[in-house]
Amino acid sequence: MTDDSIAEGTMVGEYEIVRQIGVGGMGVVYLAVHPVIGKKVAIKVLRPEVAGDEDLVNRFVTEARSVNSIDHQNIIDVFAFGRLADGRHYYVMEYLKGLSLEELLEKRGHLSLTDAVPIFRQIADAVDAAHERHIIHRDLKPDNIFLVPRRSGRYRVVVLDFGIAKLNFGPHTTATGMVMGTPLYMSPEQCLGQNLDHRTDVYALGTICYRTLAGRLPFDGESVQVVMYQQISNMPPTPSNFGSHPAVDAILLRALDKDPQQRHESLNAMVAELAAVAGMSSGARDAVHSGQ
Repeated sequence: MTDDSIAEGTMVGEYEIVRQIGVGGMGVVYLAVHPVIGKKVAIKVLRPEVAGDEDLVNRFVTEARSVNSIDHQNIIDVFAFGRLADGRHYYVMEYLKGLSLEELLEKRGHLSLTDAVPIFRQIADAVDAAHERHIIHRDLKPDNIFLVPRRSGRYRVVVLDFGIAKLNFGPHTTATGMVMGTPLYMSPEQCLGQNLDHRTDVYALGTICYRTLAGRLPFDGESVQVVMYQQISNMPPTPSNFGSHPAVDAILLRALDKDPQQRHESLNAMVAELAAVAGMSSGARDAVHSGQ
């Protein structure tokens, strides 16, 4: 709890605050419930210390506008927006029960290609839908991928945190020198503060896939500067050196190419190649087990 937390029982719009459930760079997230019908929601409230920062307020509003305009089942649903009595903005979104991809990887180390591809497919479909609306996420990472367990044993994947998303991307939409994102998953052009297009998200998903399948990141270091230097200058190690399927090497290394023009044209295009490898691997295992 922070000193500026909203007290239990406080009404925010139609919903009654139950408790604080998360704190991020821009906002504090609360569990709330509709007092009549019992519907649970999550409410993200802009933090007081950034409420006077026009740029951060605009980013907060952009996040709500971005996810609402995409309207995709694998992107968090935002369905109300407003301001508290003290002027802070908030928005109301669906309440999710599950865990992040980061938490899953911390527990399991890595995932098999067969288990990972259904997760990758849903991320790709969501972010490609954002790209069709001319929105770049710019901060894809396992912390921003939420997994809601299904009875089938699979997950519904929900992409979170469009807080630094860029609307209407094109050749001149990101001011030179503006570096925003998480360095471990940032493309070289993003580290350099250059103009971005959708292929920066291809790079980020490529890094997520690498981490998920190989159990480690392609680049890591003791400081932000070291990681950013590696993103800009170093070639990533071959993923299969760390136990992932050798057939994914070329796919992931293409996604992590320093030149955006050499990467896959879409996230779904990259995942389709991974899915083809998963299908071939599954077929080979089936052949072995059937004695063919």
